[in-house]
Amino acid sequence: MIKGFDDINNKGFSLPMVLMVIMVLSILLASVFSLTQSNTKQIVAQENNLRAYYLARSGIEIAYAAMMDEHEPYGQKIHRLIKYNDEIEHIGLKLPPNDPIGSVDIKVYYDEAAKEVIIESKANLIDAYGTSKLSLHIKYDENNPGDFTKTRWVRN
Repeated sequence: MIKGFDDINNKGFSLPMVLMVIMVLSILLASVFSLTQSNTKQIVAQENNLRAYYLARSGIEIAYAAMMDEHEPYGQKIHRLIKYNDEIEHIGLKLPPNDPIGSVDIKVYYDEAAKEVIIESKANLIDAYGTSKLSLHIKYDENNPGDFTKTRWVRN
């Protein structure tokens, strides 16, 4: 028999080896757990931001629908916005106050330099962190004031 291996077995080589294997496995398990936890947090944050985005978009769609209907009182206010170059905030274009998802602030104004009606919407989630600010820029044509087809979305 080889003399070196005989001395190692007599001194208890298997206990340090088992401890090293347990330590390596525990480090590996801790790193897998940490990676899983960070992925879960990232998914939750992405879902909250997506919920806030669609909440802000729904606020813009509420104001846009009011602009399309000139006979509705809010639509008339928005059409007068272009004539008087005023800013309209919270003109009744909002979600119910006890909405379980979040709150939306809607602002509609006319940018004289760009000749655009701008609808801004900022959404805040109630139960989680998530905000989104979105705006819809509508090119205003003086020759055809009812044409709202030239639009562009901006995510701030």
